[in-house]
Amino acid sequence: MEVLWAAESHIGNYRDENQDVVCGVALDSDQHLFAVADGMGGHFGGTEAARLATDTLVNFFKKKEHLNSREHPNSKEHLNSKELSKPKETDELRKAMKEANRAVFETGQKTRALNGMGTTICSLLVSPQQIFVANVGDSRLYEFLPNLQTQEKADAKTDFTKLEYELSQITCDHNLAAEYEKADATRKAGKVRKVGKVKKADGKNKKRNIRKGKIKSKLGRAKINPRLAKQSTNQPTSQLANQLTRAVGIHKEVEVDIFELGKFNPEHPQNAQQDISKPNPTPKPNPTPKPNPPARYFLICSDGLTGELTDKEISEILQEELVKQTDEMLPEQSSNESITKEHKPQKEQALKNACQQLVQAALATGGRDNISVLLVSIFFQPEVSK
Repeated sequence: MEVLWAAESHIGNYRDENQDVVCGVALDSDQHLFAVADGMGGHFGGTEAARLATDTLVNFFKKKEHLNSREHPNSKEHLNSKELSKPKETDELRKAMKEANRAVFETGQKTRALNGMGTTICSLLVSPQQIFVANVGDSRLYEFLPNLQTQEKADAKTDFTKLEYELSQITCDHNLAAEYEKADATRKAGKVRKVGKVKKADGKNKKRNIRKGKIKSKLGRAKINPRLAKQSTNQPTSQLANQLTRAVGIHKEVEVDIFELGKFNPEHPQNAQQDISKPNPTPKPNPTPKPNPPARYFLICSDGLTGELTDKEISEILQEELVKQTDEMLPEQSSNESITKEHKPQKEQALKNACQQLVQAALATGGRDNISVLLVSIFFQPEVSK
């Protein structure tokens, strides 16, 4: 397994300061940690929050005791944990995110000028056994992978560099826009939660209550926390998107979304995805084994990118800069084999070019916020027959 990455961050066309922070670090020869944080909280506060959160995250994993030790089985924290059956990395990643939240919160409480500062943070932990994602806020992580329809037809002779790739968003945005969208989808599906005296809504009663306005989302009465409001010049469409419902450093405790993207195996990467933020997650069914593409690509970005470009536009740039560049590096008659180490400079340059093209496209569209992009590629080494 070979892990490469590149990043690009830009202040944008309207901001006075870049409050985004991007980091990537090799924890050891097998583990890599990546993160993007989008700070908020006025001049200096947002930058400090983002930097403090990412530094805390990295320092947590650099401590040897967190990499090589487990909780004592008889400790109170261990016995009360709902994550007993989860891999060790899951517990560590969640603890690291909560530690970052605590560091930002306590610093804001101690320093008046920094009071109320906060940040989003989206992190990716890569190891030979598993890939984990942790997220708080509206910075996103995508996987860039072959289209599912074309993937289903794949076999041992399939040339993955000739296939059309697409973005698959792994994380969930923690903002009012996403919450309203979720509530609307729930309403359309006929799943109405108890609100006030309305307990059920099925059949004719459901339609009648919706028409009369008796069934409403709790979000309609929600009070907006001004600390979670991100500054934006994108009006008025981004008002809901810029009202975060969750961020690092705003409160003493924070809920962290954790996603497991599965092992490096012949399964389609997306089919291995499951949200393990809640106890006893329901795993997705295992598909018929399919060959892996020569690499897995992950994109972590702030909303300065996704606020300017659609998923389709991002996908088109990655298709051009990553997949086609990979095609040119591969031998004509063995395009499914992993690219050899001699191609490392070309692979790194392809990642850098892709990051730069994404940022430039966002700037050309408006560039109304700080724009940060981090691309990670994981290339598989071919098995050597003995």
